[in-house]
Amino acid sequence: MIHIDLSGKVILLTGAMGAIAEHMVKRLNAAGAMLILIDLKPAEQARRTLRDWQIPAESYLYYSTDVTDSVSLTRAVDESFERFPGMDTVLGHAGGCGLHPFGSTLEADFERIFRFNFFAQTFLTRAVFAQWVRRKIPGHLIFTSSYVARVPHTQIPSYASAKPRSKTLPGAWLWSMHPRASA
Repeated sequence: MIHIDLSGKVILLTGAMGAIAEHMVKRLNAAGAMLILIDLKPAEQARRTLRDWQIPAESYLYYSTDVTDSVSLTRAVDESFERFPGMDTVLGHAGGCGLHPFGSTLEADFERIFRFNFFAQTFLTRAVFAQWVRRKIPGHLIFTSSYVARVPHTQIPSYASAKPRSKTLPGAWLWSMHPRASA
């Protein structure tokens, strides 16, 4: 097992209360990171879950935030940078969907799933990059990937089409903001 000391590091994580995120939160906490956790779950439910995961209350901040609401997400990111102005690591983990075959998925469901899995990452990228550029911080923005970004799955077409788009997002933003930069 690899041991990493993240003492003194602040890491922001979206989609922080899901089943996969549980292991991420536990490992990052065990390595000593201060966590900024963003998820849709109400704050009290998140506190209970984090207590069950044995995450000390002093090692995290929690924002009950809908990542598809750009204003609320930007507010949570901005408040996080006010508390931790040198934060340089952000993990875009929010995403997912149920089974929705292409032929029978309602347009509204397709849009909702795509918004959650792509536009929410766009909102996160814009909010974080604005802070990093303003503060002149070189940062690390990491998105959770999925096998369906490379191998389409017939039962989740909106999710499958959104995931590969988020892989290109940081590079596109980097190039648009700094034409001589490399992605």
